[in-house]
Amino acid sequence: MNGPTAANIAREAARGGNSTYFGALSQQMCWDAVAACQGRPPGRHIDENAQVVANMDALRTIPEGATIGFFDGGTLVHAMISLGGGSAAGTKNACVGLGNPIGWEILDLTQGWHATTFGPRHLLVRQRTL
Repeated sequence: MNGPTAANIAREAARGGNSTYFGALSQQMCWDAVAACQGRPPGRHIDENAQVVANMDALRTIPEGATIGFFDGGTLVHAMISLGGGSAAGTKNACVGLGNPIGWEILDLTQGWHATTFGPRHLLVRQRTL
């Protein structure tokens, strides 16, 4: 599957209860839900070897459909799917300090960006293109 197609699945799911995928994605682990949008098997398809998102400009240029990982030290604590332009979709987003504790939703990640980290936990962000 290509990135724009995966991102469109994520956008459709964010329409809420009327969407085809909202319920299924909302109840999964964050990284499994991202994998489902991408047509991949469940799992963490990003690790500490993925490209670091060094600043706001880099955040805004993450391509559609890419996996975005949030790391505390070397540990992946959350994953989302890029929608491009600094936006991403995911579930259980409250763990990074932006969004709800459950429910597939679209977030503007620029709202939680600091100079080189994300959110109140100052997480390192990495991305891996689909």
